Amino acid sequence: ILRDSDRRTDDPFIREQLVIHDIDVLRTVNELWASGAEAISVNSKRISISTSFRCEGPVIYVGRTPISSPVVIRAVGDPDTLHGALTMQGRYLDEVRVNDPAMVEVRKMERMILPAYSGSTEFSYAKPTTANE
Repeated sequence: ILRDSDRRTDDPFIREQLVIHDIDVLRTVNELWASGAEAISVNSKRISISTSFRCEGPVIYVGRTPISSPVVIRAVGDPDTLHGALTMQGRYLDEVRVNDPAMVEVRKMERMILPAYSGSTEFSYAKPTTANE
């Protein structure tokens, strides 16, 4: 779970670091894919490797779906590996925790169900080939 900090400051640079942005979600999701996640959802929206993340003002868009803090990211894969990847010292979420440890919460689950993917699986340019091609 990624959430905006409750901490207040007059410094605009620090204030910017206390808010969850699209890059925080993207880097967390990429960390999970790289650690062997087989399926991921963000705020109950199943994502794929082609899902985009972007900010427009205070709103984060996952694909075309607007979300806001708290951002709940769930992943299916080896629980120990995924938990270790997200809590390892020196990794991305460790940088977020420096601003405010309450901005990041990682839980290891033994079982979870993610929503089905509802986006398109069609590609305009990529085409399947045979092993000989």
